Amino acid sequence: MSKIQMSRLRELRTDDNGAEAACPAIIFTLRIGGNALGGVADKAPGTLQRAVDAAVNVFEVFGRSLRARMGLLILVALHLLSAICVAGWIGRPYHSGMVANGALIALTLMPAFLCVASAWRCLDIVIRIRPNRPLLWLWNDVRQVLCNVERLAGGAVVLLILLVFMGSFAFLKESIPAINPFSWDKYFEYLDRVLHGGHQPFELLWPLLGGSVVTAAINFLYNIWFFILFFIVITVAFSASRPTLQRTFLYAFVLTWSLGGNLLATIFSSAGPAYFARLGLGDGFEPLMASLRSFADVVPVWALGTQDTLWQAYTGSDAAIAGISAMPSMHVASSVLFVLYGFGVSRRIGWPLVAFAVAIFLGSIHLGWHYAVDGYMGVVVALAAWWMAVRLQRRRVWYSIDDALRRFERRPAAAGHDWGRDRFIGVPHGRAQSFLAAPPPGAGRKDPLLSE
Repeated sequence: MSKIQMSRLRELRTDDNGAEAACPAIIFTLRIGGNALGGVADKAPGTLQRAVDAAVNVFEVFGRSLRARMGLLILVALHLLSAICVAGWIGRPYHSGMVANGALIALTLMPAFLCVASAWRCLDIVIRIRPNRPLLWLWNDVRQVLCNVERLAGGAVVLLILLVFMGSFAFLKESIPAINPFSWDKYFEYLDRVLHGGHQPFELLWPLLGGSVVTAAINFLYNIWFFILFFIVITVAFSASRPTLQRTFLYAFVLTWSLGGNLLATIFSSAGPAYFARLGLGDGFEPLMASLRSFADVVPVWALGTQDTLWQAYTGSDAAIAGISAMPSMHVASSVLFVLYGFGVSRRIGWPLVAFAVAIFLGSIHLGWHYAVDGYMGVVVALAAWWMAVRLQRRRVWYSIDDALRRFERRPAAAGHDWGRDRFIGVPHGRAQSFLAAPPPGAGRKDPLLSE
């Protein structure tokens, strides 16, 4: 083995336990794998040695990528733990097919994402950059992405973490009726009338949206939301140019879906206007649903079929998808996150996403998915989650803990320090609180990505 490789292996074997303290199972597995491969490499000649060296490098790269995303991992681990606790509380085994389904969807849509990303980059090269040799420029651009192992590993780690998160999210959402049966629909229907001058919001929107062609267009945009969500998450996961914006979006994404789509959705358990009559609450939304069904005879209105499928799952029948929840609107909340991320990149991206978010909000009412107050709350949840995410990534307490372990674990014990107690947090007694309270280096500088 080369001297550099041996040095890396020694670092793997003798490195401190800072990351292991935060997530012992995953980091320890990566290190054991590196040590085992290193032991084989000491005895392997020629080609086998090079193969083992490459495998050791892969372990190192994924270990660094996981360590760099420790904050996201901690948030998702806490969410997964809460889902397991809820499963034990309601007497239902924890299981979610969302992880496998999400992985299958990602693999299916990845070619489409690559095509769209390539077309976007080609347009950028032709219109904005205008190099003398555009094909050579494009080839070098693709080669830089494919040869950047750190970037590819980091994106893969983010996707794996988010797959686990969406699995626990889906389980908690499907468990809402078992925890708190739908009981808020009457209140939200009344609140909508009070806030909108005695009228239901769909009645006020009918002169603007009450046509078959407009309804089909709104429904198309509402379904396109999923693909926009996938493309933005993939872009953020593999982004290498804006690490601050990347961390902020990922933290806000997890906080929005966990606090809004799970916690608030359980507290304010409601089904939405499409199910108002099916729950025996009255026929106040029957004019809207009857009009949508009449439009479906002329143009496709996919929302009606999806609503029927979700109701079948709620009533105990086998269905491909499950989980009814109205408050808050996660379509609206996530669309607001798209807007915030878009303006962090460019105003040319942000403003089209504003128009898309407005269309999603109007569609959530017009298609019978949500009350208007669901959308209002979705905006509040997204803005609050972004605010919390900005402060989380600026302070980065988990990175501070890891830095503290690195800094003080090898330092000799000073007089008056109880290392048996102080090593629990990795810093000398009396410095732990001040160190964790201090922002990381550079936190005081203004971040142009988040101040636009």
